Amino acid sequence: MNGFNRVRSTLRRTLFSSNDNSSSPNTTRREDFPILNRHLSSYERFDLSTGSQGASSTSLNNINPTINSHIPIIETSSDGVEFLPHNSKRTLRTIPGVFCPIALSMFSISLFMRMGFVVANAGVLQTLLQFGLCFIILFCTLLSVCSLATNGAIEGGGVYHMISRALGPEFGGSIGVLFFFANVIGNGQSVAALVEALVASFGPGSKANVFEDSHWWRFLYGTIINIISLITCLLGSSLFSMATFFTFILVCFVYLMVVVSFFVKSPTQLLIPKVNTYLYEQQALLYNKTDLIYGNYTGFSAATMRENTYANYTVDYTTGDTMDFATVFGVLFSSITGLLAGANMSGELKRPSRSIPTGSITALLFVFFILITETLFMAATTSRFVLTNNYLFLQDINIWEPFVVIGIISATFSACLSGLVGASRILEALAVDEIFGPLFHWIRGGTTRHGNPWAAVIFTFILVQLTLLIGSMNKIAPIVTIFFLLAYFAVNLSCLALDLASAPNFRPTFKYFSWHTALIGAVGSIIMCFIVSAAFASIAIGVLIGFICMLHLRDFPRASWGSISQALIFHQVRKYLLLLDPRKEHVKFWRPQMLLLVSNPRSAINLIDFVNDMKKGGLFILGHVKTGHMDNGSNDTCSQEYPYWVSLIDNMKIKAFVDMTLAPSIRDGVLQLMRLSGLGGLRPNTVILGFYDNAVPEDKLRHRSFFKKRWLKTNAPLNAMATPAFHQQPIIQPGIMEGASTITLNSFNSSATINGNDMYPLFNFG
Repeated sequence: MNGFNRVRSTLRRTLFSSNDNSSSPNTTRREDFPILNRHLSSYERFDLSTGSQGASSTSLNNINPTINSHIPIIETSSDGVEFLPHNSKRTLRTIPGVFCPIALSMFSISLFMRMGFVVANAGVLQTLLQFGLCFIILFCTLLSVCSLATNGAIEGGGVYHMISRALGPEFGGSIGVLFFFANVIGNGQSVAALVEALVASFGPGSKANVFEDSHWWRFLYGTIINIISLITCLLGSSLFSMATFFTFILVCFVYLMVVVSFFVKSPTQLLIPKVNTYLYEQQALLYNKTDLIYGNYTGFSAATMRENTYANYTVDYTTGDTMDFATVFGVLFSSITGLLAGANMSGELKRPSRSIPTGSITALLFVFFILITETLFMAATTSRFVLTNNYLFLQDINIWEPFVVIGIISATFSACLSGLVGASRILEALAVDEIFGPLFHWIRGGTTRHGNPWAAVIFTFILVQLTLLIGSMNKIAPIVTIFFLLAYFAVNLSCLALDLASAPNFRPTFKYFSWHTALIGAVGSIIMCFIVSAAFASIAIGVLIGFICMLHLRDFPRASWGSISQALIFHQVRKYLLLLDPRKEHVKFWRPQMLLLVSNPRSAINLIDFVNDMKKGGLFILGHVKTGHMDNGSNDTCSQEYPYWVSLIDNMKIKAFVDMTLAPSIRDGVLQLMRLSGLGGLRPNTVILGFYDNAVPEDKLRHRSFFKKRWLKTNAPLNAMATPAFHQQPIIQPGIMEGASTITLNSFNSSATINGNDMYPLFNFG
């Protein structure tokens, strides 16, 4: 009885949305972050709303409740899954928010329109093989997505948000762009599929004969469908989820009628539609132009099953191209790429960390069961001639023909909505994170009061319109397949890197993920990507690498999430440092390991350059001693000045490390640096001191030229609060030096500022 009650309560929570903001105290607990809630006495806090950084001094006794009202608080369920608390944007549960969008996106094209095409060319055996390949890739990718979804609180942006927070903005932004274009092109394919269904059902040769059939007529029909999708999405996600749930019920009912029709329909002749111009032109010598061509529906027959068992690749009458295994796989895979439709709605889900794994896995298993069952029914009842020349034969054998038309229109239109909503949410997340700087600022401002990104929806609508110019659905299919396979490869590779690097921020509560599944998914995705189209795959990979390199050179003032590259570097460096055994040193491989003691880099710039040239690939450490005592409660001056020294190294383009210490005297500090500098087998064997004389030190730093990267830097102004009180530095107005490629510190005056924080620490050497 207790088990039955638990199941009943779970179903009630899943199916019915509640407006109650609070949860049972026995099932949830609240966690807050000390830094976010200002539990520290003094710290510097980055303000996402203004893009500036300032110092704040508060304590537990004087917390301002109005300031803390916007700080997100993470709720954690009893099983350890983190989620954001209820707000006005988060209204979707598992069934309407994840299960239904995924099922409808995967049903949209394949269920009623393309299964006959696949069986006719690949046969039953190769169709099942292709289903197996698709299932392995999708299921392994889904396990990776579930691990990301349960790795902490999730906001809008779907998989992009999960990956960017785990891997950093470079990889996350690149993969986010890939997902965005995959959803855009997939949406265009859904629109083209709906147009094809309407023309085949109501176009030339049909009973209604109300639609014209040409390239530009089809583009017009697609534009009308796209506009209807745009209007629906502009009305908000709640209407979309409601429509999705009822559409799913309708599609399931239509499919049930199709299954019943397989059993009750007697053998008959099925008409080959006039839109199959290829067949009618080929048969012109046998038939008159006014004659109609028919094929056989045999009902369940062993002979029909044997006829459809093996592959027989022929010409696709919608494109005129001869099919092969790779092309058919591309069409099949592109028809079932809606795996991430639920994850794209993460910003509207009440419990994304629970809804995404549960809804996605059940939807995937449900869809594959339905499609494999339909494949066997088709192969056992319909002749290969009909399967090859009439992709919409299901409506001819149905108990009531309009049933299938209604199902096709409902499923494909729902996929159009899902693709438009998902792509716009990804674009909105990219704009909010400023991945491409000010390029998409107008999208950030184009959001309604309830969080609906109307500007991103309109921009996505325009790109979908351009996709419709490609032509028929089967021409778009290989491009969709390439983009989604690369996206799935990136997801699996990301999780593989996080797991192998033992990243401390990657601790998913989803227990069924491992690096083995991520490796299988990544290898399978990239292999099938090149099998479908090596040319398209090479171009797409090149574009992806280009985005990664471009974003790697950018500064991300709002995206301080860390980078997986640093975790991987740390993992490899630690491993090889342990292998570097000092006991195995030999004189033949001796090299200088320099420790240069520097008091003030302004007068030691030339010496630093000289030692950098002399080290010959060895270790180079800049040592600096601060005199004083570490008293309780005093600030650590070494930690405060360390970033300035690192910035000096970056701008001088030298390969060196910095080591600083605090000691009562210079002598004690130098001894500490000589004995403690380095790590493992990397320790200095040569100590260098500047020559002491009575000459007045010259400021070599002021006249040194530094390269200034213009477009890569943020326009955020410097915050004077971050400067130590004992350093009064010049200020330079943003944009004054924008046209210069090199700058010198001597070119600044008291009324100038610098655009970007990289040069700023150089002023902190007195």
